[in-house]
Amino acid sequence: MLTDDLPATLDRLVNLGRTPDVNIRPVLLRVLVDLFVSKPTHGPEAVRQFEEIVSRLLQEADDTARLIVAEKLANHAQTPPALLRHLMADRGAIAAKILSCAVLDAQTLQAAGALGAPEMALAVASRSDLDGATIRALAERPEPEIVAALVDNSALTIDPGLYRYLVRRGRDNKALARKLLKRHGDPAELGALFLAADRKQRADILMAMRRHDLGLPRSEPVAGAEAALAQISRVVLLPGMDGLDLILCQALNLPAPLAEQIIDDTTGEPMAVALAALGASPELAARVFILGPPTIGHVYATVKSLVGLVETLSPGIARRLMASMTGEALPVRRPSRTTTAAADLGRPMTRPEARPERRETTEPGRDIRKAS
Repeated sequence: MLTDDLPATLDRLVNLGRTPDVNIRPVLLRVLVDLFVSKPTHGPEAVRQFEEIVSRLLQEADDTARLIVAEKLANHAQTPPALLRHLMADRGAIAAKILSCAVLDAQTLQAAGALGAPEMALAVASRSDLDGATIRALAERPEPEIVAALVDNSALTIDPGLYRYLVRRGRDNKALARKLLKRHGDPAELGALFLAADRKQRADILMAMRRHDLGLPRSEPVAGAEAALAQISRVVLLPGMDGLDLILCQALNLPAPLAEQIIDDTTGEPMAVALAALGASPELAARVFILGPPTIGHVYATVKSLVGLVETLSPGIARRLMASMTGEALPVRRPSRTTTAAADLGRPMTRPEARPERRETTEPGRDIRKAS
């Protein structure tokens, strides 16, 4: 038996069961599980008996009892695999308890990560023992909360190619972008996350892109840049710089929500990059920032720093940075056994969450307005 006192315990439960209208099965299930998890190891015969008895008791247990059993057995190294499979068949919260920490083979984890319900995949993403195939399967899930949980799991190593894929997905999801930035990837490859980065991270991205730019051929000017700059020089004199967003959209081929984010950014740095991409003069840049929101225009050091960024950042680097921010949202593969490009569990192509159509709430004190 499992322990020396188990026979006596069972005798007491049997005697209790002779009492009219008393169902001892729920009590027996909990007692057996508690006795099993109270010891770290058991002999083969004890494990066999435990599996046989508990399998029968689970068939009549309600969801609450099954969840309690799953919580206890998931943390025991000798829990019979058949019981784990039985509990995982419940899916939902019960399966998630097992998937989060039980001893499971790589194939089971990969299948749950790729094909399981979101709650099951989230549980898999929290583990520290995932192999590369399971990590890739989770990274390709369309649900942003699953991808965010995977990236947030610092115990996992994400290979560089998959990290670049996730960076491109993070372009349209600031919460995911911030988690990716915390992983300290190569700054030269983080341009897509520039808007979500803090000032130090942005400085690192720009420095890395400058180093990467050394020796590259000089890029051609943006078509229509001169006309766009002339329009900007007129717009800065209008109340609220009305129409600035339309100019940026047309000149730099930006989607409207991105142009709004660039103008709304309270640091002014994305706007400086946009002006640099058009080859703006320091004089024009100074007018844009001085006549902009007071939080920028009334602070000499801030204006000077932003004008310096416009002046020193080459148009080619600025355009490459803008291009990385404007890339279309990557397709997301759904589970399939026919493709092996980004993961062994390839998926038919779908898209991650769409770019929001609504403009974000304007921050207090913002003076730079845009055409609606």
